[in-house]
Amino acid sequence: MQNKLLNYGLMIVVAIAVLGIGGTVLYLYMGNTGTAAAAKVHVPSAQETAASQYTMEKFTANLAGGGIIQVQFTLQADNTKTKSELDIRKEQVRNAINSILLNTSQSDLQKAGGYDKLKQRIVDQVNQLLSSGKVTDALYSSIVVG
Repeated sequence: MQNKLLNYGLMIVVAIAVLGIGGTVLYLYMGNTGTAAAAKVHVPSAQETAASQYTMEKFTANLAGGGIIQVQFTLQADNTKTKSELDIRKEQVRNAINSILLNTSQSDLQKAGGYDKLKQRIVDQVNQLLSSGKVTDALYSSIVVG
């Protein structure tokens, strides 16, 4: 009798282990397939990227604490509708960027990551002006600091 109970108990443990391992393998296999399909992101072509870029006129501004900056940006919009809105709001965008430049010092730019922080501030400020869509990057076309 005790052998029968031991055998049944052992069979139950083995069955649970097989189901657990099989279920885990199936979950990982199906999970990876589903994740890969869901993770496919549309990477825009060079033409799509160029079509949604908005090139600003050159800026010349005094820096906080002295110095001068001359810079030209191309704003990368997420789509062509956003690019059109940037064109409509051109003066607001220029004003926002000028304000950022006037409040940036030469030492801010010389710090590690200073130029990247400036770009991020510009992207964040411009995005606050937009009613839909967003700017994903500010690309330096030229920059001179003195």
